[in-house]
Amino acid sequence: MSVDPKLLSGSLAALAGVAPGDVDALARVGASALVSGRAELACTVFRGLCALEPEVAQHQLHLAAAARAGGDEAAALGALDRAVALGNDDSVTVAALLLRAELVAKHDREAAKADLGRARELAAISPAAKKALEQVS
Repeated sequence: MSVDPKLLSGSLAALAGVAPGDVDALARVGASALVSGRAELACTVFRGLCALEPEVAQHQLHLAAAARAGGDEAAALGALDRAVALGNDDSVTVAALLLRAELVAKHDREAAKADLGRARELAAISPAAKKALEQVS
């Protein structure tokens, strides 16, 4: 049995036939749940989006925010690590670095300083990252 290589290169969302508009609608549901204090529902939605589109760092960032709101710092840190590792959206990377720095500052000030330094370095070379950093400063 052979598998079409095009199938292996797409996201699960594309393979499953989930339209981009449907992914956006799910993201809005997750964001609404998070804003309304329903962290568990938000986590469920964002975990699903991370499974559908694992290459989208913003889903990981939103999952981190939802996990943090629900009190699960370990899950939040894992999602932030994945968002930073993806590194495919400078503004999301900066936001993830800043949130990760905030979470680890209690336990590892050096790691927090490193994340803050990396966010500043990224902001120095990327207009999108600079804007993200300015929004939280």
